Amino acid sequence: YSRKKEFYIWIGLTVLLFASFYANSLHEEFTDEFDNILGGTYILQGKLPYTGFFSHHGPVPYFLASIIAIFSGKSFVMFRLFYGGFLGIFTLTGYYMVRKSVGDLSSRFYIGFIAVTTIAATYFWGHMLVADSLAAVFLGPALAIVFLKSLYSVPYRIRDIAIVSVLLVLTILTSLTYIYLIAGIYAFVLIHYFHFLRKRTVQNILMPFVILGIPYALFLMYLILTGSMSSYIQQSIIFNQKYYIYNY
Repeated sequence: YSRKKEFYIWIGLTVLLFASFYANSLHEEFTDEFDNILGGTYILQGKLPYTGFFSHHGPVPYFLASIIAIFSGKSFVMFRLFYGGFLGIFTLTGYYMVRKSVGDLSSRFYIGFIAVTTIAATYFWGHMLVADSLAAVFLGPALAIVFLKSLYSVPYRIRDIAIVSVLLVLTILTSLTYIYLIAGIYAFVLIHYFHFLRKRTVQNILMPFVILGIPYALFLMYLILTGSMSSYIQQSIIFNQKYYIYNY
């Protein structure tokens, strides 16, 4: 395509993407989403998860809900519409991250992936702010990057590891049920990185571990500074093991 025609194609695809998210926004409801919205409201009132209110869920949906609630106010309909906008923006950002990591041609399939998941979102509640659906939104670009780099034998750059690191920590702090999958992805990324690493300096060896560990160090610092370490362990880990996920 010419650049002008390609530009119009991208505009059309973007409009369809947002139209799909907004069309999905105004139906169905679920209690977990109400919990996340209420938690976001509490955060705006100065109450933090685990210390200000009980929760056995991950913290990311609450903080995302608090940001959206700033614009949507107390209207559930407006909340859904703003959340649909967030999904559209993040989906485009995710495609951009995949494209920058593996190149234009290698990432073309991701456009089809976006189309399928956006249209199907109404059937698996992807339009709701619930933990597992949001975690899948964060996980999608990370899995695409890992899969395509493996398929085309493309080495990881430090930037790629940073992108995957942020996406994976957002996933696990949204839903702990992904913890085993994410542990496997970390191992896969490190094996792939060291397989293609030619200059084995101390910096090159340590850098991926530092990048993958920084988000968790920041979260640990947050728990310590807010005095919510013990509450988080009791509510989000022990409670889930003993009572909520009863076949753990």
